[in-house]
Amino acid sequence: MAEDLASSRNGGEVYTASCHDFRHPPSAMIEGDDSNFWSTTGGYPQEFVIQLSSKAEVTRVQTKTTNVKNMVVERCQASGPNQWEKVIDVVVDQGDGRLQVETNSLASKEANFLKFKILSGYGDVATVHKVQVDGRA
Repeated sequence: MAEDLASSRNGGEVYTASCHDFRHPPSAMIEGDDSNFWSTTGGYPQEFVIQLSSKAEVTRVQTKTTNVKNMVVERCQASGPNQWEKVIDVVVDQGDGRLQVETNSLASKEANFLKFKILSGYGDVATVHKVQVDGRA
């Protein structure tokens, strides 16, 4: 059975983020409430790394964002986040004021960490409301 490996309630955590606003912390994107979010502080690229609840076969990655234009996701199988392989490179539809929901299926890629790079945006500031990583530990 697939589970959300990024969720804080399942043991996932935000390992690092390129910026931090105390009103919109990085942890908000894995807490499960779409009304909370992580906010970039302007300028691109921006990135964050999620440590999954356990080493797992990742089958699907879903993000809910605003103002994200180009995003890359990389995986790391090592016990520390130091060797990356690109698994997703996507241009996200603008969204017209709504949340941008981007879902990408993967051919079962093993990972301990996922790095999300927001390379460009439709505005100066982007938000990430939710990251869901489905797979099997």
